[in-house]
Amino acid sequence: GRCEQAYSDLQESLRRLLAMYRPMSAAGLTPKIRQWHNSEKMGLASDVAKDAKRMLSFCREIAGGVKHLDSENQHLRRAIQERNLAVLDTEKKNQVIEKDLLKSELNFQHSIKNMV
Repeated sequence: GRCEQAYSDLQESLRRLLAMYRPMSAAGLTPKIRQWHNSEKMGLASDVAKDAKRMLSFCREIAGGVKHLDSENQHLRRAIQERNLAVLDTEKKNQVIEKDLLKSELNFQHSIKNMV
């Protein structure tokens, strides 16, 4: 989307600027043509700088998004870890309850045997 377009614009500006630096025949270059050529190079250099700033802005935006996602990821990992600990704690409590029920059942059976 926007990032690809900014990258494409930067590449095109750089290509045009580099093309301006190709050797030109000194013959036939009047001072006005040289002046125009230099002002064109300055304009293209300015375009490159603008496109590079735009690209940098997108890179910063992407880096901010990555940092936010990393933070969210860490938050989710902590939440999962806490949930897993709670599950383990519940399983331990269930084991204690099962042991107590088993003891109660054995005691009940023993009591019945003693009555008979």
